[in-house]
Amino acid sequence: MFSNTMHQSVPPRDIVLGVLGGIAGACLGCFLFHAFTRQGFYAMVLPGALAGIGCGSLSRHRSLILGVACAFIGAIAGVFAEWQYAPFIKDKSLGYFLMHLHQLRPLSQFLIFAGSLLAFWFGMGRNGGVWPRRQAVKRDP
Repeated sequence: MFSNTMHQSVPPRDIVLGVLGGIAGACLGCFLFHAFTRQGFYAMVLPGALAGIGCGSLSRHRSLILGVACAFIGAIAGVFAEWQYAPFIKDKSLGYFLMHLHQLRPLSQFLIFAGSLLAFWFGMGRNGGVWPRRQAVKRDP
């Protein structure tokens, strides 16, 4: 199912960079989601998908742990974006919204879940990363 490279240890620096990339991607996804909704498009998968793309592009290793972390970040970003876009009329607080997630429209629930799956898939990354960081070459005098 997964290659043996999934079980190799991932350097802490790459984990931190991946998580930071995931958070940055989620923020960008929330911003773009709101920009698209103002134009009439309901792009709820963007916060999750961009969280995964941000994470996968900055980490240099394929990692199941980063995929799970990005799925979590993507789900949080999707729920947060939906709450900002369409809070419940009865109570607009985040706490009330979280307690009544099951009352969201089925399409909203599905797209938040799909965004989380994309965050997981893209967040796992690939060996070498999208933009491989180069090691400084030591030259002999």
